[in-house]
Parts: sequence; C-alpha cells; structure tokens
Amino acid sequence: MSGDEVDAVFVSWEEQVICQERGNRVIHFYLRHMSGDSVLAVVGTERSVRHMMYVVPQQFLMDYGSTNVVYKWRARREVVDWLNHLVSRNRSHRNGNFV
Repeated sequence: MSGDEVDAVFVSWEEQVICQERGNRVIHFYLRHMSGDSVLAVVGTERSVRHMMYVVPQQFLMDYGSTNVVYKWRARREVVDWLNHLVSRNRSHRNGNFV
C-alpha cells in the first residue's frame, strides 16, 4: 500500500450537517471504523452561496493516510465517491477479495 492510501477498515460513512445557515453551511462526513468508532474524514464549508469546498482534515491524514497528499473537492459527488471507495474496498478486504 502506498503512503497516500487509507489502511483502516471502515464499514460505512455518515453525513452530518453542522450548520445550515445559507452562506455559512458546514457539513461533516464521518467514516465508521470496524471497531464502532466514528472518524471525521471530510469537512465541507461553503465558500460562497451554493459553492462548497470539501477537504480531508489534517488529523485524518496523520492517522490514516499521508500528510504529503491534499484531498480537496468542490463537488459533494466526488466526496461520496471517495468515501464509498474506502468502504467498498475494505468490504472486499474483509471478504478475502483484495482489490
């Protein structure tokens, strides 16, 4: 596994709206670890009305990835794709099918 990949077993993810105020929206995406713990994986903040920026927090990168890679998206769809990839990849690992 390369230094920029997550090497943990996540079983699901969850989206939580922290602030719904127009122009100041904040959304957190959590990955649920196999142990049951939730880990903050992505923070979305509204940069201007209806324009969001999603980033992976530094703490997540330090714990599960690499600090040399910056994960940043402008579309929620890209965040969801990344989270689904992590969860489905780990399902394959648990089932003995290595992706």
